[in-house]
Amino acid sequence: CMAAEARSASPADSTSCRVDPYPSELVEKSGLHERPADPNTRTSLIRFKTGDGHTLNAYTYRATGFSESDGPIIFILHGAARNAIDYLNRFKPIAEQYGALAIAPEFPDTIYGPGSDRYTLAVSRGKPIYSGTYMPWLWRRPDKYLYSEIEHLFEAVRQELGSSRCTYGIWGHSAGGQFVHRLVTFRPDARVDSAVAVNSGFYTLPAYGNGSDPNFFMPYGLKGTPLKEGDVRRLLEAPLVVLVGEHDTETGEES
Repeated sequence: CMAAEARSASPADSTSCRVDPYPSELVEKSGLHERPADPNTRTSLIRFKTGDGHTLNAYTYRATGFSESDGPIIFILHGAARNAIDYLNRFKPIAEQYGALAIAPEFPDTIYGPGSDRYTLAVSRGKPIYSGTYMPWLWRRPDKYLYSEIEHLFEAVRQELGSSRCTYGIWGHSAGGQFVHRLVTFRPDARVDSAVAVNSGFYTLPAYGNGSDPNFFMPYGLKGTPLKEGDVRRLLEAPLVVLVGEHDTETGEES
């Protein structure tokens, strides 16, 4: 699964790339340029400002063969334990194999918590709700969804590197898998060429259902969301892989 994620599509002509109008501000960016002295141990760091004014860490690993001009860029999303660096460490051999820049942003529960709801259901102005509908005024603009921070960060990274990459890959486990599949769901225009959602506790199904069945209301389905038929069609065409481990059978807190 990780290997598939690293095989990003070839870069398109940079003149045809869609540009995100809200790039993140990179407070610390040396981690984008540092080459690992030891591929097995070296991890770097960047810091970026979010649209809601927070400064977050993102751990980075730049493969020895990564090309700033057109190398693949991959985001790794942690689970509810917020252990971004652990996920990045596991991804390093894959990044090395495919000459990629791997970036693992950290969304701390001191800001997006407690629990994982504000991390995985970050589309509203208030606390996430279950089996109901957000009033229209409660929905953030799409560029203000927390998912959109990946779009903004990708744009900032592209600009800093002078990269011609038009798309990125993204991989998430557990709560991170929820983040990934909802990014693809609620940002159907996201510049994702490969998305993998692994072992999530539950998913937002691309269905509206009938009547008042709570299983189809947000966040279990699309009732109560602003998505239209065209958005759902684009979702079903998205390069999304939902991966469930055969032995992932225990219940309990996501990690």
